[in-house]
Amino acid sequence: MSGRTKHPARRGYQKPGTGVKTGRVRSWALLAPAVLIGVSGLAAVSVLLARHGVESSYRRVEVVLDYDEVAALAESRGKSAPDLLARLQKVGVTGIAVNEETLPGMVDAGRASVLEGAGHLLLGVSYPQWAERVRRSLEAKWPSDQWEPGTDVPRTFEFGVPLLALKDIGVGWQAEQIAQVRAAKLTPVARPIDSARIDRRGLTYTLTQAKQAGMDRIMFAGKFVLGNPDLLPLTAELFRANDLTFYAVELDVQEGTDALTHLLKSAVVRTHSVADKEMLKLSPDAARRRFVRAVRERNVRCCFVHLFLDRAMDDPLDYNLSYVAALAKDLQDAGYPLGMAERFPRFTGGADARLVLALGAAGGLVLLVALIAPVSGPALILGTALATIAFCGLTAVSATAGRQIAAWVTCITFPTLAVVYVWRSIRRGGGGLRRHLAQSAGLFVAASLFSTLGGLIAAALLSDSAFMTKALQFRGIKLSQLVPVITVATVLVLRLSGTGCTWPEWWQGARRRLGDTWGTPFTVGYALIGVLVLGAGAYWIMRTGNQAASATLESERGLRDLLESLLVYRPRTKEFMLGHPALVLGAFLGLSRRRTFVVPLLVIAAVGQASLVNTFCHIHTPIAATLTRTGYGIALGLLIGLAACIVVTAARRWTGGRSSRHADEHLSSAQPTGGDTG
Repeated sequence: MSGRTKHPARRGYQKPGTGVKTGRVRSWALLAPAVLIGVSGLAAVSVLLARHGVESSYRRVEVVLDYDEVAALAESRGKSAPDLLARLQKVGVTGIAVNEETLPGMVDAGRASVLEGAGHLLLGVSYPQWAERVRRSLEAKWPSDQWEPGTDVPRTFEFGVPLLALKDIGVGWQAEQIAQVRAAKLTPVARPIDSARIDRRGLTYTLTQAKQAGMDRIMFAGKFVLGNPDLLPLTAELFRANDLTFYAVELDVQEGTDALTHLLKSAVVRTHSVADKEMLKLSPDAARRRFVRAVRERNVRCCFVHLFLDRAMDDPLDYNLSYVAALAKDLQDAGYPLGMAERFPRFTGGADARLVLALGAAGGLVLLVALIAPVSGPALILGTALATIAFCGLTAVSATAGRQIAAWVTCITFPTLAVVYVWRSIRRGGGGLRRHLAQSAGLFVAASLFSTLGGLIAAALLSDSAFMTKALQFRGIKLSQLVPVITVATVLVLRLSGTGCTWPEWWQGARRRLGDTWGTPFTVGYALIGVLVLGAGAYWIMRTGNQAASATLESERGLRDLLESLLVYRPRTKEFMLGHPALVLGAFLGLSRRRTFVVPLLVIAAVGQASLVNTFCHIHTPIAATLTRTGYGIALGLLIGLAACIVVTAARRWTGGRSSRHADEHLSSAQPTGGDTG
């Protein structure tokens, strides 16, 4: 050995008097968070296998139509409602939603009439049994000082309000309609009418009356769940006491659905419906695809189908029968037998294994800190221990909040780690185009698999029936996609690295590069780029989530339909068409020493990796569908990315390219370094 002293930043440096290599100590310390991630990953696989078994056994789907629409269709073609109900049962319909009557509705149907009164409203009901039902309902639901039974004429009611004021007061169900539904071997589903005037007595009477009428399945009509908001606990109590099943309509504006689902602790049937206004814009084929997609991808087990009644056609009866029959066949062809749906099975896998699964969040957070900051080996071990105690303690104290926080941290750290790993792994390799293509493909696959591991851990953390039926919802979806992109941009622009420097060097280098970036001259070009970036970011966040269909371009809807017809489970557009190709191309340009666009491409790549992990947090989507969609996204993104690499190379050769000297000069500014000397 010579008398020279090794530079402290070099690997293998020995502190005087210790004989311990600091680089090796740090490498061994990194095994601690890696082990936590591995243990958590194994637990996640176990939980998700059990979840897949539950989801695979829960497949029966019902097709429910509205009685009033069926009766209107039958009347328009000179048919009787019972005959049409029987025909609908034969083509696959399983249930009929029976709406609670109102007094204005009885008048319109000729079941009641407006009589002459002296300064007040006088209604006459056609039959005594109907009048008795109306009387009992009014006693329970309407203030006694605003109505009274008629005295001079039997079966009449006097009101101190106009008829229109009674439109949201339900007066029970027609026994004849329920009997017709049962005679056609169909199941009646009660649709109580919401009312802002209803109190505890009226709420109790309404749900008890539905049960006494033989209807134990409830799908509320109107804008509100009955009892929303203050009386929802009573609504839930009545559901449990009467053994009623709540049909929770997804993506609806019906206030109180999520809250009641939460109170019932997932004892619900998830329901999908297309609103009347939307029906005007859809073809039967598009409507059928929408229902099948909801069943496949969101654990929907009831299709509440509105008929096509408001458009010109030669034979409305045949048109709608064909539509319903085709929908029933589509569901069966997709592997979902028809029949009355059961409540979602009780599953608590994620809650039972939450302490082990939380280890993944702790390990990911420590590993990210170690990758971007010069943390010593002992500090890593201590940080791993503290993070483990923090996450496990949080999930032990509050199972629901703790799991959501652990899942949220996982959604942020794993995609960030994946992209930073690619950035740190870019080195100038030997060989030509083929070798660089292979290396960039390998880096992309490795990064995507690591993000997938994070997705599996997050999915397992949230895997129980409460999240799977949206009785509980994972909060922070949009934030979990935005934070990784911001973090990756910060790390890459400031070139933060956990190796090759001390804390003072790391801090000084970060400050210097931040100052250089902040001091960049402002030009019109930068202003335009800033506007484009902000606009694209706002559009991306707006599109995030299941309820962002309105933000989808018409041309993209065609591509989505094509992919769904070919692949069944369509991959996310922002993954396979944007983020994943950007990661492949960014790695390729870095390996080829053409680094001008590497940082912007890797920041865009963070969008794809964050979306990949976020896909697993849609817990109401079966895990098999999520894995299939993710696999398609990785495969298509890789192919598009490799094609982009070839196109860029060909274009560069065709235009003569730029000198390699300029790229080499740019190399040091793109490499991950810690301080000014890195």
